[in-house]
Amino acid sequence: MTEKRTKADRFTEALGAEVDSAFKKLASEIFKGGALTVKDKALIALACSVAVRCESCIQVNRRRAQTAGASQEEILEAAALAGIVRLGSGFNAASVLLEDMEVRKVSGSIKCQNCGKEISDDELFISEGKTLCEDCYIDVGHRIRVCDPWGERSKKIFRESHGLTGTDGLTDLQKDIYEFIKTREKATREEIAKAMNISPRELENEFAILRHCQLVKGKKEDDKVYLVLW
Repeated sequence: MTEKRTKADRFTEALGAEVDSAFKKLASEIFKGGALTVKDKALIALACSVAVRCESCIQVNRRRAQTAGASQEEILEAAALAGIVRLGSGFNAASVLLEDMEVRKVSGSIKCQNCGKEISDDELFISEGKTLCEDCYIDVGHRIRVCDPWGERSKKIFRESHGLTGTDGLTDLQKDIYEFIKTREKATREEIAKAMNISPRELENEFAILRHCQLVKGKKEDDKVYLVLW
């Protein structure tokens, strides 16, 4: 029987044959047996599907688990584990309310845990368990992680599937940063930010993208960290 196409299948197909092929190839490799058996991986995928509440994913991974030999009891226990983790994560996120109460008891006010600015209730934002002011909340939300293996892998597949090499596909600013480092062979973040007239935060996002493209990386020499070509 032909497997029913999922919403993810239809979406990747709409993006083009190359993207669709790259996505399916990655999924196929990840679901292969290795340190974990095929059944183990299917049950973990099922639990993750329950945790993120993706109904179509649950159905796909339930069938995958059954095909791999999982019993009904194993499938239900995997789903139950996801449910209890999700419940616990909700309580974990809610615990920030207790932290706020403790802060109020001590100081009578709330401060941003990032910049230290005093904030009122209507200026308060919560992110990853931290109490933040609006400016810091926006900054955190727009920050790209430099060390992100999944982001690096995804970017590599995207560039390869689109035939992008070198600085192809980069913005003008990213190309300027790349050329600046190439010309000098190495440069500190401070030197690059000053030369490009950008803030350290903006530079960090641009560096993250260049690193995901495997074009630029960090290198420590003595007590300094330089950005160098990959």
